[in-house]
Amino acid sequence: MSKMIFTDKFTESLVALLYRYNDAPFCLQDEYMKKYLDEVIENGTYLSDCLQGQYDKLSDLSFWRDLLDEKCFQEGFLTISTKAPYLCAIFMLLFIINQDLKEGDLYELKKLQNMNMVASMLN
Repeated sequence: MSKMIFTDKFTESLVALLYRYNDAPFCLQDEYMKKYLDEVIENGTYLSDCLQGQYDKLSDLSFWRDLLDEKCFQEGFLTISTKAPYLCAIFMLLFIINQDLKEGDLYELKKLQNMNMVASMLN
């Protein structure tokens, strides 16, 4: 298994937040989580392939040790704020809103209700 590399600290931070995914106030449905990894996370397709739909592995330190360079652990990569589960949730909620906007049909009642609920969760 090859090691993941990142182009900047922001994308690296998005991946670090995934370590607290199981502690987030909510989890994405599997289909949305796969899309989130593939579209938002750098190396997300590779990460998604490694997980094989078992997203509970995201909080497993041994899983990350296989994927990340040892340097990441020395720099405290996964030692992040106690607010990380909430930050993880915020990025996922923003992703859901973006997906809804891309799909169109914004005046469909069910879609409006869903977007309203997601916006309320963001607040």
